[in-house]
Amino acid sequence: MWVDIGTSERFRPHGRFRRGTKTLLRTPTLATPPAVVAHFMKRLTIVILSMLCFESCIENRIEDGWAKIRKSCSIEEYQEYLIENPNSIHLNEIVDSLKIYWEKRNFERIIEFGQTDCYGNCLTLKIMNDNQIEFNNQRIKREELKETIKFSIINPDYLPNLPETEIITIPSIGDVSKSKGFIDIISESGFEKETYSEIIEIVKNSFFEIRNDWSFAIFKNSFERLENKEKEIIEQIVPMNIRFERLNFKEFEKPLPPKFNN
Repeated sequence: MWVDIGTSERFRPHGRFRRGTKTLLRTPTLATPPAVVAHFMKRLTIVILSMLCFESCIENRIEDGWAKIRKSCSIEEYQEYLIENPNSIHLNEIVDSLKIYWEKRNFERIIEFGQTDCYGNCLTLKIMNDNQIEFNNQRIKREELKETIKFSIINPDYLPNLPETEIITIPSIGDVSKSKGFIDIISESGFEKETYSEIIEIVKNSFFEIRNDWSFAIFKNSFERLENKEKEIIEQIVPMNIRFERLNFKEFEKPLPPKFNN
């Protein structure tokens, strides 16, 4: 059976073509109809525009969040924003603002209580102006930082120079040991933004790994696969205790002697 494909050509499934009285043997070429190409290009354009729109929406949402945080002037909201957006283009502005806000709060606490709220449970992570790292006043390599933070927060050997732990009772779970430790990230002037962002990620991952260990110990599953209620329990045991620029170097400087007029 012949199938008509034009005024002078006929196509047969085995690739035999007839032109007039002459028969030619050749491999048939299957041409894509223009309508199919146009439809494909249209769908591709829609996909690309959707991706660009999604990225734009995410960026707008982040910027809207930043505008809201900026109006609040809240230390806690600034810090939460920085934890969620460690690569923010506003990082330098956030750091500078937190230094000012913390200086004011520290001064108020010194006036009221005679000291700041650090004690021995604060682990200081200092970013130097040469982008080197100090952890509790000791230089440390970045590749060693995560395990050092985890050990310091958990303090399995109950070392006196590391954060204390407290026993808390969680319904349906029982008594568990919770660390009182905080990581205080502070910086000298002249640091690189990329270094600061990298340090935030390392500290976050340290807490996430501790949470993961607790998740397997209690629920026999990873933290990411837990139900929301289960995640809340783990977050209660291992809160994300990260603060930024809380320790202002000025508070450690000895006061100048009073001036007297001769």
